Amino acid sequence: MRNGYEYGGETIPGLSEIADTLYGIAEAVNLTGTVTQNLTGQLNGLAQALYLISDSANQTKMELAPTLNQLKTEKASLEDVLLTFNSKTVVPFNLEIQPQSAEPQPLEILEENIAIEQLDANLWAVTAINASNLADHSQIAYCLSIQIKNGTANLEPKAEVYVNGEWQPAEKTLLGLQYDRHGGILYLSPWKKLNVSSSANLLVDWAGRPVRLTVTSQAKPDVEIKEVDYAELYENVEITATEGQTECSIIQPHIVIKNVTAPKPPPPPPQPEKTLMEILMEYMQKPEVWLLLLLAVVLAAVLFKAAKKAKKKRQAKLWREKTVETEKADVEELLKEIEAIERALSS
Repeated sequence: MRNGYEYGGETIPGLSEIADTLYGIAEAVNLTGTVTQNLTGQLNGLAQALYLISDSANQTKMELAPTLNQLKTEKASLEDVLLTFNSKTVVPFNLEIQPQSAEPQPLEILEENIAIEQLDANLWAVTAINASNLADHSQIAYCLSIQIKNGTANLEPKAEVYVNGEWQPAEKTLLGLQYDRHGGILYLSPWKKLNVSSSANLLVDWAGRPVRLTVTSQAKPDVEIKEVDYAELYENVEITATEGQTECSIIQPHIVIKNVTAPKPPPPPPQPEKTLMEILMEYMQKPEVWLLLLLAVVLAAVLFKAAKKAKKKRQAKLWREKTVETEKADVEELLKEIEAIERALSS
């Protein structure tokens, strides 16, 4: 039926109404597809912009890498300069005044004041070098040179510093120690002040922390004190500073930023031809296709339900008509039997 018809007290939609409904659904699906295409285009544009930004950032990073490495090197050099300025090794001596008749008393370091411990079977450690001040005034030891031997062979020691309750290995240069491999002599800068008639351990680093020297030897090594450099510190001497000036010039590094023009990205590779199965799978992934399928299933279910209901009503009507005819035949047959009985009785 084109425009629908009444059946069993209900209206079944016709082809025209179904066509109008499908046309409205198609327009809605078409609008959804247009919105999806616009959104896809915008996402593609955003992806292209992000690709350009990433490529530009990588290009900038590659061009600035040498400059950053140079700045790191200059920073390390400046830190070394600052460490040197703050170190005690560049502090000038206090003004030293001695009477003409005074004879300096050198610091005394006896052999029994050198402590050597055995840590392992072939591992020895020099833990202390104690110096005594025999003068009647204070003295300061600012340099100490020693030589560690096993017989006639020089032994190069390793340095450990006492930090947080334990011995930790460290580079000798970081502790203010220098080793002359040619002569086998180790130089220390203890900067240790010794008061009158006092003793102190000169085996310390530039920060005053205890240091021990470890060597590998089958026998107990010998420690020879080569030289002790010290200065006299007289009491009750008033020192007045004179005018002086020191100029230091440190070049400040500058960062140069260069404008970088990002090159055009390479074109995307051509896509291979799609097979029929790939095309079908691609269409099946679109939401509008699934919407059409869903609407088709719903429409088929509605039509099937309406047809089934109409069929039931038609069968019920036919059954009622058949029942009426059967009842009429039974009544007529019953009347005939009654008439036959009446005739038999009257005769």
